[in-house]
Amino acid sequence: MEYMGFWIRLAAAVINGILLSIVNFELGLFLGLVDSPLTILVNLVIGWAYHVGFIATKRQTLGTVALGIQV
Repeated sequence: MEYMGFWIRLAAAVINGILLSIVNFELGLFLGLVDSPLTILVNLVIGWAYHVGFIATKRQTLGTVALGIQV
């Protein structure tokens, strides 16, 4: 088994961050939460659900899948 280095893990985290940013932005526009303090809570819940959901079911997030990292 080969352990992945810092930079490839960082790249996977950036991919996850970009995907979550797009989803959060679109959902914020749809719900009308652009300048609302509730936006922070919604973003946290979506981020948590994304990571927990993918790691629990696939043992990988989309960023790690894109870069071929296995946990």
